[in-house]
Amino acid sequence: MKADVKFTEFTIVEYRDDRPKEVLFGWDHAVPRGKASVFLSDEPDLVEYFDNLFEYLWTKSEER
Repeated sequence: MKADVKFTEFTIVEYRDDRPKEVLFGWDHAVPRGKASVFLSDEPDLVEYFDNLFEYLWTKSEER
């Protein structure tokens, strides 16, 4: 499938110890080779944003 829609790839990391959740996110597919940017954050508002996005996408996929 080929489309001009850009989306953010992300992974939510939950640790078994007391460390806060983190999110890895970036746009690896949308930039020229070797210029990808992947970020890591434990900033609560950002982690919550991606948690909510995941829940939304999961719910929508179950409706299909």
